[in-house]
Amino acid sequence: MTLLVRRAILTNWKCPTPSYIHWLRDVLYFVKVEKICFTVKVSLDKFSKTWNPLFALLRRIHFPFTWFGLFVFFVFVIFIHILFLIDQTSDLWNKRHSVAIGDVHECKLIRRKEVTSKQVDQVWKSMTIAHLQSALGLETLEGVLNPVHVNGKHIVHNVFIVNKTGIVVLENKAEDMPYWVVSAMKCLANWPNGNDSKQPALADYFQRLKEPLLTFHLYDVFVNILSLLQVQDMATEALQVSCLLLPPPNRRRLQLLLRLMARVCQNVHLPPLNDTIATRTLMVQMFSHCVLGSPDEMDLDELLATKLVTFMMEHHSTIFQVPNKLRRQVEEHMSHLKRAQFQKSYPDVYHSRFPTEESKAAVKMGKNVRLKPHLMFLNLRKPSQPFQRSWSFRT
Repeated sequence: MTLLVRRAILTNWKCPTPSYIHWLRDVLYFVKVEKICFTVKVSLDKFSKTWNPLFALLRRIHFPFTWFGLFVFFVFVIFIHILFLIDQTSDLWNKRHSVAIGDVHECKLIRRKEVTSKQVDQVWKSMTIAHLQSALGLETLEGVLNPVHVNGKHIVHNVFIVNKTGIVVLENKAEDMPYWVVSAMKCLANWPNGNDSKQPALADYFQRLKEPLLTFHLYDVFVNILSLLQVQDMATEALQVSCLLLPPPNRRRLQLLLRLMARVCQNVHLPPLNDTIATRTLMVQMFSHCVLGSPDEMDLDELLATKLVTFMMEHHSTIFQVPNKLRRQVEEHMSHLKRAQFQKSYPDVYHSRFPTEESKAAVKMGKNVRLKPHLMFLNLRKPSQPFQRSWSFRT
């Protein structure tokens, strides 16, 4: 056997050899046999000098040193080759060399089409109108609200373009209130820290507006909310949705005015503004016409308007919040819209990435169940099968 192995090494493996010699030949294809033999010989010489008692014992049992070195060499080579075969048959090896072999196609970047601003405005408009109908408890909004008078851009602006306190920020400063009005509101709200009260000036400014802050188009909507004031949660939700329909300048003025009215009514240091009328009643009567009004003055019931303005003043911190349910529904609809656009643009890629239940069932029915062996050594290639090199190993 020793002569056969030596002759195989010297004659470049041209003699008939056992099956495990094929394993050695495949491994030694990448290295030089002479260097390995020399390295092993030097290492064993050093080992033998260090561990002389061990080799003396081996000589006593008639186990020659040369045979021991050759045995260690072959065990080492076979062990390395087994590890290499295990790595070769593993999924990690296939993934690492699949590109070099050519199994994986070139990656194609697919850009998802973005939703346009018009689509975003339309989604917010339709979802807000539907949510308002549900909050009012009506089967239809016909005769109450005309969708033509609803602007989706105003809704998006009221939702996203706000400051830390939730007050709308106007992009066009010309639409904002004059500086002296804002200054007068601050002085009145912070009295006595302010200079003096500016109540008549504020009343004149808001009463000279062309239309009420809640606009004429939304008059019927807010009149329907009056029937819900007995249930605070329902009325608050309806007002939250209705105030989103306001133009941004009107919403900003309404926010500042209601906050001013609430602070004035809660300011105990403020002297009475009228000798006969309480401050709370005076503020509501003074600004109710500025908040809610009808094109036909005969249709407006002052008692109902006062009742609505009082409720809005008491809950001014909550009626200008965006309903969480509405926001969540819009976000889900927007994500669905993006997936729908991706599906229309790339139907094949969409079905492969987002398979349906029917396609999953078809794949499971057509796939043969393969049992994994308990030992990894059962997955090794047969000794007679030649070693296949990928393009990454070829020079």
